[in-house]
Amino acid sequence: MAVIGGGPGGCTAALYAARAGLQVVILEQLSAGGQMALTEHIENYPGFDAGVDGFTLGEQMQRGAERFGAETLLAEVQRVTLRTPIKQLDTSEGTILSKTVVLATGATPRMLGLPAERELNDLAEFFKVFGDVTRLKLLSVLF
Repeated sequence: MAVIGGGPGGCTAALYAARAGLQVVILEQLSAGGQMALTEHIENYPGFDAGVDGFTLGEQMQRGAERFGAETLLAEVQRVTLRTPIKQLDTSEGTILSKTVVLATGATPRMLGLPAERELNDLAEFFKVFGDVTRLKLLSVLF
């Protein structure tokens, strides 16, 4: 089974499939945790009383899936053929063939067109706000 996306959804799908005995590869283009890895501090994830940074949580999720035999390949999926019994995924690291493909590609932040939004994005502060409600006060100060 091939899982496109190494964020929480992809790692969870890979963990359960690998635990059930399937051969699983996780394809992620960024790093363990996907977009979550860019989040400085996650305060609302179960099991972490003091919170956790997204990169650490992503690595733990990846290790959890790998513990049951899933493999992780850091690669960009460039083309997918799904209409045949054996699916073909062309990646930046080669071709993957699989009977099953799970699409867990996550989300892409949308720009809102606010003043100074690009500058905030460059500082990696703007999109972090959406995962942490307590930072919404920061937006009202900035805008």
